[in-house]
Amino acid sequence: MILKKELKEKLDKTISSVKNNSELVKKYYKNNQKISNFLCFSSALVLISSYNLLSLLSSNENKYDNVTSENLSLIVSDNDSLDSKEQEVFENINEFIDDYGYYLEDNKVCDNLLNLNIKYGSDENISSDSIAASWNSNTQTISLYCCETSSDIGQYEGVVSHELYHLLSINEDKEYSACLSEGITCLINYEYSDYKNTDYYYKQQLIAQALCTIVGKDVLIKSYLKYDEDILKKKLLNIYHDETVVNEFFYNIDRYHTLNTEYLQYINKKLSGKEKDNYYNLREKMNNTLNTISKELEFYYTQKNDSTAPNIDCYLTELVNNNDIVTEDKLYRITVTLNDKNIESNLIKKEHNKNHIKQYG
Repeated sequence: MILKKELKEKLDKTISSVKNNSELVKKYYKNNQKISNFLCFSSALVLISSYNLLSLLSSNENKYDNVTSENLSLIVSDNDSLDSKEQEVFENINEFIDDYGYYLEDNKVCDNLLNLNIKYGSDENISSDSIAASWNSNTQTISLYCCETSSDIGQYEGVVSHELYHLLSINEDKEYSACLSEGITCLINYEYSDYKNTDYYYKQQLIAQALCTIVGKDVLIKSYLKYDEDILKKKLLNIYHDETVVNEFFYNIDRYHTLNTEYLQYINKKLSGKEKDNYYNLREKMNNTLNTISKELEFYYTQKNDSTAPNIDCYLTELVNNNDIVTEDKLYRITVTLNDKNIESNLIKKEHNKNHIKQYG
C-alpha cells in the first residue's frame, strides 16, 4: 500500500525528536560517559529503525512511476479494499488512459487508485433520483447511491466509469470549472465507455463538445487531466486577445451549472404553487444563460476561422433547445421530466481506439 501522509509526519517527528534528545543526552550526561554512550547508542538504534521504515514505505509509495493501461490492473490489485468485481470495472477506462495517459498527474492518480474506497447505498442528504454517484477526492471515496453492494456494480458500469474519470482528474488543491469538469467527463464517458448521457449534464456535455471544436481535443483533455483551466483560457486568449471576454465565458458556464444544480430539485416531482413558479423562473434564467453561452462559443469559433474544425452548429442548436417535458394534471400541478437525447460524438477518441467500443447492457 502507498505511504500515508500521517505516517510520514509521525516518522519525521520521531526522527527529529530523537536527534534533539541525543543532543540533550550529550549535554546533561557529559560527566558520566557510560550513561551518555548507552543513551546515545539507543537513540541511534531508534534513528536507524525509523530511517529503514521510512525508506521501506517510501519504496512502496514509488512502486509505480506512472499510470498506464498496462499497469492499471496491477495498481488496482494492490488496493486491498477493492474486491474482484470492483477491480473489473477499471477495464472501462483503459482505452482512455492508453490515449491520454501522458497528461495524467501520475502521483496523484496512483495515490487515488491505491487508496480508493467504494461505498454503497443511499444517503439521506442525496437524492438518488438526480445523483446516482459521486467522487470525493479528499476522502478518496466513490459513493454509489444506485447500488447496494458490489454485486450490483455491473448494472451501472457507465455510472461507475463516470466517477473513475473524475478520479483521474479532480484535484481539490486546484480550481477548475465545475461545468467543464462534468461536461468533459460525460464526453469522455460517451466516447470511450459508450455510455449514452442519461444523467442531467447533457448541456454541460454540449458545451464541452462545442469547446472541443474550438480549442482541439488535446488542449481540452490536457486541461481536464491537469485540472488546470488556465490551459483553456490561454488557448482562448490566443484566438481572441481579451481576458475580460474569456473570464465572462467561464463565469457564464459556471453560472449555468449552478442554476442546473438548483433546477434538479424540481425534476420528476409534482409542482404546484410557489415551487411551480420557482421552476418557471429558474428555467427562464437557464435559457437566457444558455443563449449567452451559445453566442460566446459561436464567437470564438468564428474568430478561430479554421475551415478544418468540426462543425459546431449541431451543438449550439441543441444547447439552446429546451429539453424539458412538462405535463399538467387536473389540479394544475406540473411534472417535469427530461427528454433524453445525445449528439453523436467523435471528437476526442484517437484513431487506433475508434473501433473498440464496448457495449453495455
